Amino acid sequence: MPFVRPADIRDLGVLQEFDQFNCVTAEVLASGSCIVAGFEDEVLAYATVTRNFFNRRFVEFLFVHPDHRRKGVADVLLEFAERQVPGEALWISIALGNFPVQSLLHRRGYKHSGVVNDLSVIPELIYHKPAVGG
Repeated sequence: MPFVRPADIRDLGVLQEFDQFNCVTAEVLASGSCIVAGFEDEVLAYATVTRNFFNRRFVEFLFVHPDHRRKGVADVLLEFAERQVPGEALWISIALGNFPVQSLLHRRGYKHSGVVNDLSVIPELIYHKPAVGG
């Protein structure tokens, strides 16, 4: 079973080794918006959750080390993020062709909310998981 926990500054080096988005910085870790997951003591994935999407809780980045995908770490990251503020919806956007994450979101009860074109070559799909009772 994978572990999940808030990230801290000691995770910076390992995150930067596999972070293809180059978004994990000391400032991001200090803000408390990053969570990590992996097996035993090895960090293999991260997510950043902010309020930079219309002041709603938004998963800006969800990234799993390419050698460790489909082992459940993205699932535990989302579960942890959902439980942090159970009375609020959680939003996420993913590239149109990211079928593994689309499947994960559907399994976790996320609803497709729309498509954003023209941010990049590939459209972004917007999903959200409604708040409990919402």
